[in-house]
Amino acid sequence: MNPDSDRIAAARTLLFVPGDRPDRFAKAASSGADLVIIDLEDAVAPGDEDHARDNAAAWLALGNRAVVRINPPETPWYDADLAAVTEYGCPVMVPKAEDPVVLAEIAACRTLVPLVETALGIERAHEVCAVPGVVRAAFASVDLATQLGVAHDDHSRAQDVVASERHRHSRSRRGVGRMGP
Repeated sequence: MNPDSDRIAAARTLLFVPGDRPDRFAKAASSGADLVIIDLEDAVAPGDEDHARDNAAAWLALGNRAVVRINPPETPWYDADLAAVTEYGCPVMVPKAEDPVVLAEIAACRTLVPLVETALGIERAHEVCAVPGVVRAAFASVDLATQLGVAHDDHSRAQDVVASERHRHSRSRRGVGRMGP
């Protein structure tokens, strides 16, 4: 394992810092948290994504270390986020982690923390976590609950809905229950 992998695997405290608040980066790094995660996604106000990416790149360019939570694939900011962090070789947290092929491409040259937060991500969790370069996965229960339309603290209902969604998805892949030719 490389030092980032060891550090991420052993981390017990993770501190997320909005990428549009560079005034908080050094304070977060000195907080004693095992990992500082510069968040370019959810913690950034709409319209500030480019500015947040520039802030993170400037801080990393000074030799500072952090995990960077990029925007998910299929968003307008994904490619630029990935290019910016690639330059510094820092570990990446990928939201909406669902596709092992996409994750393998990202992980080809960096340590990866997939953020599982969708029903499809849950269904593919074994494949997502088996991607080379994945050190650990993170789980976003509130985002999953929002997608499923259940309360984030209603664990048994969430499990039922996930199982139902997984069953529905697997049936549609096999063509079961489809109408028409």
